Amino acid sequence: MDLSNFYQNKDCQKILNILNHTNETSRIVGGYVRNYLRNIETKDIDIATKLNPDEVIELLSKEKIKTVPTGLSHGTVSAFINDQIFEITTLRKDSNHDGRHADVEFTDDWEEDASRRDFTINAIYMNYNGEIYDPFNGVSDLNNSIVKFIGDPEKRIKEDYLRIFRYYRFLSIYNSSTDNKTRKLIQKASQSNNNTYLKELIWREFFQQILYHFPETITKSFKPKYDRIEWINNEEDFKKWCNGETGFPFVDAGMRELNNTGFMHNRVRMLVGSFLCKHLLIDWRWGEAYFREKLYDYETASNVGNWQWVAGCGVDAAPYFRIFNPHEQIKKFDKNFTYIKKWVPEYKDSDYAKEIIDHKYARERCLITYKKALNN
Repeated sequence: MDLSNFYQNKDCQKILNILNHTNETSRIVGGYVRNYLRNIETKDIDIATKLNPDEVIELLSKEKIKTVPTGLSHGTVSAFINDQIFEITTLRKDSNHDGRHADVEFTDDWEEDASRRDFTINAIYMNYNGEIYDPFNGVSDLNNSIVKFIGDPEKRIKEDYLRIFRYYRFLSIYNSSTDNKTRKLIQKASQSNNNTYLKELIWREFFQQILYHFPETITKSFKPKYDRIEWINNEEDFKKWCNGETGFPFVDAGMRELNNTGFMHNRVRMLVGSFLCKHLLIDWRWGEAYFREKLYDYETASNVGNWQWVAGCGVDAAPYFRIFNPHEQIKKFDKNFTYIKKWVPEYKDSDYAKEIIDHKYARERCLITYKKALNN
């Protein structure tokens, strides 16, 4: 195997050198390995490691590499070097599945970690020297465009129903076809009455497809002309937004919920995102980065896709002139102030933060700014 391109990725080599400082604790896994074996360039790099998240953060921080604990509950730390993001996850085994989530237990056994993965082609590991560890013959399946579950397909689907969508996504990527038995199992598993949940999964898979075919959209607008927007990027306003101190109680409630729980309801996510981009004219990438750091359910494609949606610059995005009125949103979705009272109990007090901007002024300024960028 030609490893010249692999060795040219100095940032990846640096990460692996740090993590493997005493012995081989860490290997690349997943999409990067698949694409490398197929001679496809990619910057999406996942690393599996025997180190626990605290050890990963400590080692990388000593070398001045920025880290974000994006998913400590399942052992994931994100590292940032230049324009690359490395998702570093501790080896683990999963149990007590509920159809989407599982109890996580860290391990130092490579085969245990491989066994909890969904498909054979997702359980191919590569070490610093380019040596392949392939416990389920994923390389052979990859070479033959076969997408195959690890273990019993029915059991693996029931563990996480999202695997249905990933399965069909891989079928389309590798121009593969499903066998009759697996197709029937998927049809059986798909008979769910949770339409809201299924819609969310479909949106997630949609954004996965977009990011796969347009990888540049992780940092650039899907609609290039929107990158001409002259963002104000006021750092003080951004800090108030992050802290839930904008003076708009629905926005502040959402941000405080996020900061305290790592979660935010979808309706409020749209509101706070729109407020940041359109009321404050702060670059959507700032908000995307903050959500990346805070959300427990963070996933790159969905986060990027949803932020571009609210900013108006993404695929099938909300039109730029759709600007949420924070006051009207309360009337529609929290008219009894139940949500606001929980997270902003002082919202009626005299010492509650004053509105950092007038809604009417912000709306007019946004329309002028967007029109200027799009008409150039």
